[in-house]
Amino acid sequence: MAELTQDAEKLTQFNPDGSIKVAGFVPNSTFYENAAVHYAPLWNAQWDMNGKSSLGTDPHWAAYLRWERQLIDFYGQSKLARFLSKAGEEFSPSNDFETGKTAMELDGEWRVQFIKSDGAKISYGTAPMPVDPSQPGLYGGGYTTGNTLGIPKGAAHPAAGWLLAKYLAFNKAAIEKFASGLGNIPTTTSALSDPALTSNPQFDSFLKIFANPHTATDPNTAIGNANQEMLQSFQSKWEDGSVPESGLVSGLKGVDSQINAQVANAPAGQAP
Repeated sequence: MAELTQDAEKLTQFNPDGSIKVAGFVPNSTFYENAAVHYAPLWNAQWDMNGKSSLGTDPHWAAYLRWERQLIDFYGQSKLARFLSKAGEEFSPSNDFETGKTAMELDGEWRVQFIKSDGAKISYGTAPMPVDPSQPGLYGGGYTTGNTLGIPKGAAHPAAGWLLAKYLAFNKAAIEKFASGLGNIPTTTSALSDPALTSNPQFDSFLKIFANPHTATDPNTAIGNANQEMLQSFQSKWEDGSVPESGLVSGLKGVDSQINAQVANAPAGQAP
């Protein structure tokens, strides 16, 4: 992450009035794909330990938040807020990376397809995100999630629906064709070596990230993603300077208490 900070500062351009013209890298958690859940694997930050939320007890969370605050302070919180207020729609040709307003961006493999489809006139490369400097072995991993496929209750032809679902989920040729058409990572590791996918070096970076043993996701909880929402609420206050350094760990422990209380009150086995 130290290298990312240095590069972000070097690539940033300011207007004559001091406002941000080009941001080397926007660290704020509310910007595009910058949610904390996408950074957790890069810091080996654990969501829970022994059945309890561990935001305040796992030191990697505080380290991650201190890193992003350092970069926010480089820009100046008010300048960054003004820059973000004019950000283009993420999934459109006005995306800030595609228009050259940001020099680097944390994003998913779909961006490769969007850049092509949008006709963005940019020269770019892809690579795994930097990781916690104290854990260099994490490099190469990232965040992943899964696809959801279901057959509606009361479907007229459930048996045929299952055959289609099975075909889309397990047939290697179908998976490769689907991934190539959508520009998404295939859902099985056996499809990661498909020449049609690996031949694009920009997309191939994401195939390697998916296969990396340090790639991870967030655990399922009885409260769905409410734990992420509660962290986001605190993180926004940390980012705008409302939470001082002295209150970082205690604030995270406070979020832990909120999460644990909501989990305890959630119906067993059900998300609210």
